[in-house]
Amino acid sequence: MNQEEAILRTVAANCGRLRKARLLTLDALAKRSGISKGMVVEIEQGRTNPSIAILCRLANAFGVVIGELLAQNDAKTRFVVSPDADGRILWETGAGSCATLIDTVRLGDLAAEIWRWRLSPGEQFDGAAHPGGTTEFLSVRRGTLTVGCAGETAIIRSGCTARFLADAPHRYANLAKVACEFQMVVLEPVG
Repeated sequence: MNQEEAILRTVAANCGRLRKARLLTLDALAKRSGISKGMVVEIEQGRTNPSIAILCRLANAFGVVIGELLAQNDAKTRFVVSPDADGRILWETGAGSCATLIDTVRLGDLAAEIWRWRLSPGEQFDGAAHPGGTTEFLSVRRGTLTVGCAGETAIIRSGCTARFLADAPHRYANLAKVACEFQMVVLEPVG
């Protein structure tokens, strides 16, 4: 089984489990998430690969974070060490850009997600609004990242770290001629 098949199966199982645990019908989940009932059925049956935007909408509808939709187990151990190969690529382009979810942890009514991103020159990604109170922390390791949110723009250069409130649609863009690599931590209220 390849990584995409494993992700499809995991998301399908977790969506079904979460929907049933919350006593939601397919119609109710579709309405709550703003996703068509047909798409919800396709996801629960593992027949479609949902985008990051769709995963965000489902996670918000369940009151969890994306990582909980992708979690294969929830064993409680003191240390969890994940090799690079365990990261889940959730967005990629033919030009070499990609977003990899490294890990997620829930801390009571907050969750943290750790991401690794690469944006090729001239590429961008449009992110959906997160729930109110969500903060994204960005650390640029290489290149220059331009971030726009709620009418404001920040330029973050290699070696710099920034944070912003991500409760509005936002964009990560590489306007430079060299690849941009950055790490991101998303701190999001859940419940």
